[in-house]
Amino acid sequence: MRAKYWKHTLLAGLGCVVLELGTASGAEITETVPFTINAPGATNLPPQTVNVLTPQFDPALGTFQSGATTIAGTINMGLEFFNTGAGGSYDVLVDDTLSLAGIPGRFVEELTGTVPPGQTAFITPGATFPFGPVDRGDASAQVVGTGTWNQVFSLPFPALTLKQSPSSVLPGIVITGTSVTTYVYTPVVTAAPEPRLTGVLGLLLALGLVAAKWRERAMGLSRSS
Repeated sequence: MRAKYWKHTLLAGLGCVVLELGTASGAEITETVPFTINAPGATNLPPQTVNVLTPQFDPALGTFQSGATTIAGTINMGLEFFNTGAGGSYDVLVDDTLSLAGIPGRFVEELTGTVPPGQTAFITPGATFPFGPVDRGDASAQVVGTGTWNQVFSLPFPALTLKQSPSSVLPGIVITGTSVTTYVYTPVVTAAPEPRLTGVLGLLLALGLVAAKWRERAMGLSRSS
């Protein structure tokens, strides 16, 4: 009779171990890469580009599930006025689109203020605005490996709408941000049970032994009565 209970207890304990080992919880790795990019200094210049090299997901860590990148940061924007003469108020709308590896991130900001008189060139204080977040999904063919994968960011010369301006104007734009990539994966599962699983199995076996002894005692009392 005891052998029967030992058998059932062992099967129950082994079942718990198999369940624990067969269920691998998802894990995440986050890679953060800073970047800075300037707009071109003139309308006839090509867009400025920057390469953001991000570490790939190492397949030795487990099974890749998904990858996603979020780009965010700040835009520092200023204006340079020429031949101001008497000076005066300005109201300029600046419109530009940062291409994030093919995904557009458009921003439009209106700058207002006053140009002081008597200066042949005047640069306004920089105004800072938040940028993003802009999200993108990452294909496994690109982001899985043991090296890096490249995000090419491109920023063209901005379009200007001069609502009010005492002179000719040239914008200056600097974007400073971070590219944050998160990899979700299933970790590699080792065959050896963890210490806590061994403890669970030992507890189950002990409970089975106690139950078997109680049943034997109950059957002995039943026979003697």
